[in-house]
Amino acid sequence: SFTAQKTGTYHAKVQLYNPTYYGSGTEYEVSFRQGEPDEPVDPEENAQDPQPREEEDPSPSNVRTLILVNRARFAQLYGEEAASRLMAKLDELAADDGVRGEIIRLDRNQQVNQAYANWTGNETNYKSVERANLVTNEIRKVIMTYLSERGGVKFLVLVGDDRVLPFRRIQDQI
Repeated sequence: SFTAQKTGTYHAKVQLYNPTYYGSGTEYEVSFRQGEPDEPVDPEENAQDPQPREEEDPSPSNVRTLILVNRARFAQLYGEEAASRLMAKLDELAADDGVRGEIIRLDRNQQVNQAYANWTGNETNYKSVERANLVTNEIRKVIMTYLSERGGVKFLVLVGDDRVLPFRRIQDQI
């Protein structure tokens, strides 16, 4: 939030927002109001508080690394045996004291599964930028929900290539 301290002309640059490119949950809102502030603004009061507020902090966890995998999709592409070996290796990785990881099975999330089904349902859908980005939106929601509920995560491991965990498709502006 910004409150002008002096009268004058201010400029704001607003760029077209498209959640297909930036992901749902990243929307923004801009509003302007002319007139005097409701109450005088003390710059010290608006300064960033060096100590995070309790209610805004997610509860701490022992997890330092979040490991995202879609086991079902991996098995579909590489076979059940390869998926089982992968999960065993991920369990080892997560248990390492230097990693302190938690494995998030994306194939156990209904919204993620539905987005995957819409994306991989047929060849046309599989080539669709929008449908691939809808999968990434759902994966992002899983990550953001996890992070909002637990603190202490420093690292994110994405397991798989674009066919397993689709990478966000954005238009090259160059």
